[in-house]
Amino acid sequence: MRWLKILLWIGALFFYIEFVLHIGGLPILEHDRIFLYTHDRYIALFSLTYGTLLMLISRDIQKYRTLFLLTMCGILLSIINGVAISLQGGYASLFPVSNLDKNLKVLGMSFLVWYITIWIVWLQNNRMSSNKMNGAKKNIEQNVKLFDKWAASYDFSLFQWWMRRFYRPVLDWISGNQRILDVSCGTGNFLQEMQQRFTQAGLYGCDISEKMIEQARKKLSTEVKLSTGNVHDLKYKSDYFDCVTSTEAFHHYYDQEKALREMCRVTKRNGRVIVSDINFFFKPVHWLFEHLEPGCVKINSCDEMKALFEKAGLRVVHQKRSWVFAIITVGMKS
Repeated sequence: MRWLKILLWIGALFFYIEFVLHIGGLPILEHDRIFLYTHDRYIALFSLTYGTLLMLISRDIQKYRTLFLLTMCGILLSIINGVAISLQGGYASLFPVSNLDKNLKVLGMSFLVWYITIWIVWLQNNRMSSNKMNGAKKNIEQNVKLFDKWAASYDFSLFQWWMRRFYRPVLDWISGNQRILDVSCGTGNFLQEMQQRFTQAGLYGCDISEKMIEQARKKLSTEVKLSTGNVHDLKYKSDYFDCVTSTEAFHHYYDQEKALREMCRVTKRNGRVIVSDINFFFKPVHWLFEHLEPGCVKINSCDEMKALFEKAGLRVVHQKRSWVFAIITVGMKS
């Protein structure tokens, strides 16, 4: 998307320069010699409109996809018009100009290269987005299959010893009267410990696996609100929770930045988002884990996790290795 944005900005700059030339009839490229008041006011308005549209589209290319297509079709008509003028003898047959047509051919070819390039980049981005969507679907299917199958034996004592190393340090950042969401809550062991420790807290849990939620319902009281849900599209109101947690699950999220943005969205201002996730020190070990564990996407370093938090709009207030193979990151929503 970055290159597409840059190309949109270049196109907008071109049209804004066109606007200035036509609105003032400036003596650049002999433009003052072909100045016609009504015609040039029309061209200036046209240029200002397309420049502004390109800038608007660059702010959110996915949101303004239809507008992009319409704008590019409109620009194509202007290219066809320029070609028609050139085929009819150019401006030299109508105005006292010497080098204008030659210069306009160079500019026209440059603009045509820009136009073709922006289409190529847009189509490439569309293909990548499609692949990403297919990858996301595959990741969800893998994780649902894995955790549905695992749900019945998930509470095996040795594995829960491992899990407690991740979620117990999170308890230090939670107070008893908060509304708390545990994302990817599994069979609810962390929620159960919070329920025992913070009797006044409002507890919520969601997990992508229905089988995990079924196991959680067996051990938790009805006061804990459980639901099946995807962290990338949380079904909660914005600014609703005092604290949102994710423990030993973040490396399974197919779009980690989007997941954090969702966690941030449902968190109140000055609320906390806490992620405790695995880290095995060495990138080759991470690479092996990412390729061997079903549904695993990426294991982050401290710096990578901090960067993700900041991109999501969270200020990192605490980060440390909470035990040998775990890093906890605490972010505050400002």
